[in-house]
Amino acid sequence: MNTRRKKLPVVLEPEEAEKLLFIPNKRYITGIRNKAILALMLNMGLRVSEFVNLKPGDLNLTKRKLRVVNGKGGVEIIGLPININDLKALPPFEFQNWCVGALGGTVNSKKIGDMGIDGFTFMYRYPIQVKQSESIGRNVIDNFETALQRVKQDIGYIIAFSFGKGAYEEVARAKQRGLHIELLTVDKLLEFEEEAKQGKIL
Repeated sequence: MNTRRKKLPVVLEPEEAEKLLFIPNKRYITGIRNKAILALMLNMGLRVSEFVNLKPGDLNLTKRKLRVVNGKGGVEIIGLPININDLKALPPFEFQNWCVGALGGTVNSKKIGDMGIDGFTFMYRYPIQVKQSESIGRNVIDNFETALQRVKQDIGYIIAFSFGKGAYEEVARAKQRGLHIELLTVDKLLEFEEEAKQGKIL
């Protein structure tokens, strides 16, 4: 019997989950493997028994689905976000992780005093801020400018579902002051992922 898991089980607080992901030592191949295992289990809500029973054929990258056999022998099909509605339905912690990951970045492990920085790009560690809302206004840009200055960066990204006119106007003003802030909409990130899947982005 095929069913769709409508809500992932909540076991750890977001801060606890992030601390857990930073335990594996990424200097070693086993640490990279262990972090991937933990991330899969946390993001998909998998039990240990479900993870160890996974086979290569259970993953369908084209349809972005994972076939899981639960402890009672039943089959569940768990899907990754594939459209705007899927992303709007995600809990804030999972939405933030998806956005930062879609940009190829790493989530900020510092939650207290993070100055509104949710993650960093991979290579140059440019700050990333994620907003799970629409019509982001000028005030968000103002606050992010302050965050950039505090971490001594002049480039950063803000991700949201949409931005208002005031946000774009403030970005233009910030550029004149030497700050380069790129506003990325979630639908653009979905396009990036689709192009990467088709091999259009190397």
